[in-house]
Amino acid sequence: MPRRKSDQNSGIIPQHPAVIGVGIRLRRIREARRLKLRAFARTLGVSPQALSLWERGQRLPPLSTVAFMLGKLGVDHTTAQRIIDQASQGELPDLVDTNHQDHAATGWRYEHLADHITIWAPTLVPELLRTPEYDVSLLTDVLANTDLGDAYALAVPQRRADLADRQRRYTFVLGDTALRACPAPLRHHQLEHLRWRARQPNVTITVVPADKCPAGLIAPFTLYKKDKSTIAAAIDHHHASTYITDRDALNRYHRTVTRLHTLGKNTISDDDSREATTQSGILSRTSAQAAVTAELRPHPPVEPAPSPDTSHDGIAGTDTYEPHAAPSRTQVKEVSASTSGELILGSRVAELRAARGLARSRLAAAIDVPVSRIVSLEHGAAILSSLADIAALADVLEVPRAEFAQAALHDLQVRYNLPPRKLQPSATSSIEASDTWLIGNWVRAERENRGLTINNLTCLSGIPQDTLVQLESNAVTVSLLLVVQLADALHVPRQALVMAAMSSLPRRPPRGHDPRTSQ
Repeated sequence: MPRRKSDQNSGIIPQHPAVIGVGIRLRRIREARRLKLRAFARTLGVSPQALSLWERGQRLPPLSTVAFMLGKLGVDHTTAQRIIDQASQGELPDLVDTNHQDHAATGWRYEHLADHITIWAPTLVPELLRTPEYDVSLLTDVLANTDLGDAYALAVPQRRADLADRQRRYTFVLGDTALRACPAPLRHHQLEHLRWRARQPNVTITVVPADKCPAGLIAPFTLYKKDKSTIAAAIDHHHASTYITDRDALNRYHRTVTRLHTLGKNTISDDDSREATTQSGILSRTSAQAAVTAELRPHPPVEPAPSPDTSHDGIAGTDTYEPHAAPSRTQVKEVSASTSGELILGSRVAELRAARGLARSRLAAAIDVPVSRIVSLEHGAAILSSLADIAALADVLEVPRAEFAQAALHDLQVRYNLPPRKLQPSATSSIEASDTWLIGNWVRAERENRGLTINNLTCLSGIPQDTLVQLESNAVTVSLLLVVQLADALHVPRQALVMAAMSSLPRRPPRGHDPRTSQ
């Protein structure tokens, strides 16, 4: 099929959604059979490059080749027919995808292809901006589409992690109905979460008042752009998704979202802001451009973020917020005794090491870590994330593990610049550590007591399913961040869970000579 000039300028961006869908399914089936790409290419008699293009949705193989591949992969008749039917739509610019497993995967693929994603959400906060608690409340609703539950539970944590990629811009245009649709017990934290997200320099959140665009007037949709050119639009339905790449249709969607974004930025008055703040404790409009000054700095030491009440004209409210979603490996903060933005564990280690006359090399050898890690720690250029390393360091320097646990937790929170959270006493669980206490056993017992599935806990914590399974079997190395994610998800004090997990670790035998003995 001849390609338009605009398509040719888009490089390797695939033109049609069916091509992407077929590629996703072929790759998923091959990997499930544990077949290497090169080995399977030899079986098919094609080059690895050609097979890679097919699986990445950059080319569509002939229908006869698709059928041949499915036969070699041993795919059942029903699945094979579905894939062949989709491949037959490869030349169509639009696609209605009814397969729940690919419902999220195709959209995720477009997200990775795009460098600017715009989401219009008139009545419901989009999944990328929801707190895990709100996610669970929606997924467990009687009207929820259970077919999509697992697909979203697996994809959403990684998609939220992608929000930290500053090379990709996200624009969220919300109807103010979406802010008030959140259940009252969850609304305050959900709105604070929106405010926190809006502080990211690559995220813009705009709220459109209902009097400017009544709820239901324009259905929700997502636009994907690459190099300032719209490459696709997605419309989610209850049991399917529609993907559009027709150029004329994309231009109309682009004009619509531009108009909505303009309405949202210019029509929220101060009175509206005060009213929403009174009702919800936070408010109703946000613009990330005004929050660039509160950028989450990736390099230490991180200074505390400025108060939004004086530096932002976006969503207003309190300046303490702890995102319940486990931060996707780039977040965390709870300054316990001190509100300083300085890292404290490294200076404490340097002080104790000097008092004992220990060389860095001997201390590093004793706890079995590289010398460079001790140097970086003492200079404030790195933090310790392994609970075992922190415990071993405390043991060698003869200080209570609890002291180093508190300092390491402080450093982790300061490094990633996340404000403290306030726990409701009724929501917390007690932690009674003992010599036989294991964090995996505790997590499994807590999860089961609360009636949560592994999928639910993945949604709440952002921890991948396979990691949780290994954790509950006590077959994974526990990091400080992992414990913080679990504490936040299960509503227990971070410090209590960190100390319990650290106190249960066995003492690590010193490597070589014990540095605590005479020199």
